[in-house]
Amino acid sequence: FCSIFYGFLMAAWLFLYFYRKDKLLSFIMLFALLSAPQYLEKFLTFDIDHYRLFFHAGVFVFLYNYFEKKDLLSFILLGIFSGFSAFTHSIGFMISVMTCCSVVFFTDNGFCGRIKYGFYLMCLMLFFGGVYYLIDIIWGSGWIFKSGFISL
Repeated sequence: FCSIFYGFLMAAWLFLYFYRKDKLLSFIMLFALLSAPQYLEKFLTFDIDHYRLFFHAGVFVFLYNYFEKKDLLSFILLGIFSGFSAFTHSIGFMISVMTCCSVVFFTDNGFCGRIKYGFYLMCLMLFFGGVYYLIDIIWGSGWIFKSGFISL
């Protein structure tokens, strides 16, 4: 159910987001997304890829929104989606690092403002991504203890 729900949610969300920008682009994007064999295959098998892609796509949408609107809501959602994206896959972690760097380098708030916004974004990412790592280590799979890395 997870892959079907997030697959449809991602397709609908991206379609509606791009529809406000350019109607033709939204239909092209939806056609390209739905014609990809791997995307359709993940609907039939239980897989977490749509969940991951949903958060990866959300990072780019909110990064664009933040630079376009400069509002607090886009910034907070960028931090939340970046944290979840970093949690879901190592590629998401790299996306989150690049997102934080882009906020630091391209925000128009002077040097101290750039560092401050980068720090706030990093705190949001760690809160929404790092907390789930700790939960997984302690109450979830406990991968760090089972692998022999730490012996109790």
